[in-house]
Amino acid sequence: MPAVDKKQISRDCRFYQSDIPLGRVGCRRMNRDPALAFVEGYGRTWEPWDFEGFADLFTDDVIYVEHPTDETVVGKEQVLDYIRREQEAEGVANVRMGTPIIGDDHVVGELWTMMTKPDERGTLIGCFIAQLDESRRCWHFRQC
Repeated sequence: MPAVDKKQISRDCRFYQSDIPLGRVGCRRMNRDPALAFVEGYGRTWEPWDFEGFADLFTDDVIYVEHPTDETVVGKEQVLDYIRREQEAEGVANVRMGTPIIGDDHVVGELWTMMTKPDERGTLIGCFIAQLDESRRCWHFRQC
């Protein structure tokens, strides 16, 4: 395994620090197990519309960017409102999650979904970038 260049990590952290709210830990190595658990939990709670389970993946003050050109919700209560509206819009969801990519302070997840309502069907493919805190909950989420 190559040696870690701590000076390079320090230089790279400057790019993360500007986006990190006060009190958040930035530019740290993300543990693989919580990252995998978050991505798995995201799909597992979305598919059956487990509203509370879905919201519990996030911190009370999460910033959840649904899509760069769509809604941004702030806080766990707004995430609950958001996921309830999504259930109404999407109907039955069949969700598949890809293998995540784990970075220094974030996890990238890939998703494929098929939504079914009585008279319509739709598909959605996408990805997201999530930053987790020490409690293993997401404090910043952005779909892409």
